[in-house]
Amino acid sequence: MFSLIDMLGKLAPTMNIVDVGAMALADEPAPYHNLLKPGKFHLVGFEPGAAALAELRQTAKPGMTFLPHVVGDGKPGTFYECAAPMCSSLFEPNPAVLNLFQGLPELITTVGTSPTETRRLDDLPEITAMDVLKIDVQGAETAVFSGAERLLRDCVLVHTEVNFAEMYKNQPLFADVDSFLRARGFALHHLSPCHTRCFYPISANGNSYQGLNQTLWADAIYVKDYARLDTLTPEQLLKLAVAVHECYGSFDLAQLALRRRDKLTKAGSSGLWPVYMKRLIGSVPAIDKDA
Repeated sequence: MFSLIDMLGKLAPTMNIVDVGAMALADEPAPYHNLLKPGKFHLVGFEPGAAALAELRQTAKPGMTFLPHVVGDGKPGTFYECAAPMCSSLFEPNPAVLNLFQGLPELITTVGTSPTETRRLDDLPEITAMDVLKIDVQGAETAVFSGAERLLRDCVLVHTEVNFAEMYKNQPLFADVDSFLRARGFALHHLSPCHTRCFYPISANGNSYQGLNQTLWADAIYVKDYARLDTLTPEQLLKLAVAVHECYGSFDLAQLALRRRDKLTKAGSSGLWPVYMKRLIGSVPAIDKDA
């Protein structure tokens, strides 16, 4: 895969990234890591865990800001600290579901609680624009979205964890997240990875963290509705192309966004789409002019 940012050179847009639940995981680079080109991004991340926040700040590159806020809908709440810090949440763990599975109760169990005030993304002066939103908040997804209505209007991509089982009491599930984002002009692009667990006491190959078929949670990638790309600005289309190319290798969607951009800017054969296609497949295919 070649870098679209490098191909665009001076035309490459500055990507404004917001990361809610920015804790660094040793074996998982941030999904947007290919966007972190010097001078081509601004990142504002949020991590309430003191140790994780300190690590993020210690390794921060120019253009990165990390804050300790608990992000949500602006209402007060309770923060449930779990045995595995990455599983801590504004929602209380739900033993009635968790205890059915291998490899979950020992991670998602409450070890402490504290009252907290949540902050709305729309209210934070550190965020002046948001092109890409990544959130990992263990059930508080719709609360984060509801506090970011203004910023979501210009956002082109959302990468969010979604749950298919109520591992936290009364948490929104995938259907709730999907309905919320679709109502605001987004469409589901990809689900990956999907995480499974075995029902207790069965284990797969003696591994408590390896499942069979029961899917419990996944990462969902949403993009501005690909059937209505003509409603986006040329800058938004360029940012969408960069995001899906660099982060997910979605070359088909990237070329569609670039083709729509060329159409809006009346670029024709001197636009970005022919250059991209030649780089991607070695030639510029003939297409219906209205396609």
